[in-house]
Amino acid sequence: MSAAPRAAAVGLALVALAAGGFAVWWSSRTVEPTLVQPAIAPATWDAYVQRVQAGPEPPPDLAAPVLQAFADVNRAEAAAEGDPADDLRYLQAAQAMREAAWHLYEFRSADEYLQLGRRQAFRLADAAARLLTHCRGQALDACLAAGGPAVVDYVDVGGRFIGHASRMGLVVDGELVDARIPLLQAVFLQHWMAWVRHRADPSGFLWPAERAWWLRFKVELQTSAPVDERVAAADELRALGDYPADLNAGVLLYQAGRFADAARRFQRSPLPQAEAYRRAAARRAP
Repeated sequence: MSAAPRAAAVGLALVALAAGGFAVWWSSRTVEPTLVQPAIAPATWDAYVQRVQAGPEPPPDLAAPVLQAFADVNRAEAAAEGDPADDLRYLQAAQAMREAAWHLYEFRSADEYLQLGRRQAFRLADAAARLLTHCRGQALDACLAAGGPAVVDYVDVGGRFIGHASRMGLVVDGELVDARIPLLQAVFLQHWMAWVRHRADPSGFLWPAERAWWLRFKVELQTSAPVDERVAAADELRALGDYPADLNAGVLLYQAGRFADAARRFQRSPLPQAEAYRRAAARRAP
């Protein structure tokens, strides 16, 4: 090869090398680490529903006072002006709910109390879906104020939940996100357990799937929680071999501005996007 073609070839190689380096540099600058939200297999949810439906529940005469107290507290919450914690009617209804819930919990069992809550969570999801269909095209507050059967059915089991669900990412564009129904189930069960937590902690009676869905909610959607709590939830999910615990922990740390910690988490993740995320975090680390 003559000197001129050889020089041209060397020049092209240098250009290619520089272009490749620029591409790596640019990707590390422009990538935005994003949480991975693995799909929950429909078969997993179907098996859960069947297990709930086949399980024991409290006798109707013992369940009825709890369900009535729950409806009363939800109505009081929905009707309260401003913060329900400042509303006397709500406070009285909440105390009645705590007493009814504890009576069932103590007289029967934690299992039966939770089983009643699981079925109430199904009812909430159905009532919320009907409410959102009924209110489509309207402002939700105005629709709720207008009343009607769909509103009454929802309020008895949901109170102000629908507003929280929208902020938590369980409702998007006016519809429940089907893929997140298991997470809604877990969120509701935390609320249901809160009525007896003044005397007992029923968390140990949750099924493994319910615990996993609650942890996933904390990692993927509970943006108001402290980052260390969300990272700890991701670490607990490590036991699920297919959950991207390190990648999601890295994303949470990156979003919190803890770039060196994030880079270390990304380095431990086997997912293909982890290396680009690690470079992005490393560039921003002090």
